[in-house]
Amino acid sequence: MQKPQTTQPHAGSPFHRLRNVYYGWWLAAAGMGLGFLGALNNYGFGVFFLPITKELGLSRAQTSLVFSAARLEGGLEAPIAGWLTDRLGPPPTRGDAGPGPPRRAAPP
Repeated sequence: MQKPQTTQPHAGSPFHRLRNVYYGWWLAAAGMGLGFLGALNNYGFGVFFLPITKELGLSRAQTSLVFSAARLEGGLEAPIAGWLTDRLGPPPTRGDAGPGPPRRAAPP
């Protein structure tokens, strides 16, 4: 009696081989993606600078002040956040994190 052939589930899927990728490469890809998003956050606002200025009727100096204040706030906050993270440990991962508003903000 012949033994029936077994096939792997999802063997025809294009993502079939991604399961065997070394874990470190996933971390490297995630870091690269986060770095790209950070670069867009830091340097991508220039694309919107003139439209924001025109839409709100602000001068270039006033618009630059808003962006500069945001960067200054982050620079002042970072040492405090780092000290607290060293002292208290990293915050637990939230299950409701992701795109969109957090679940706790939704009305009951």
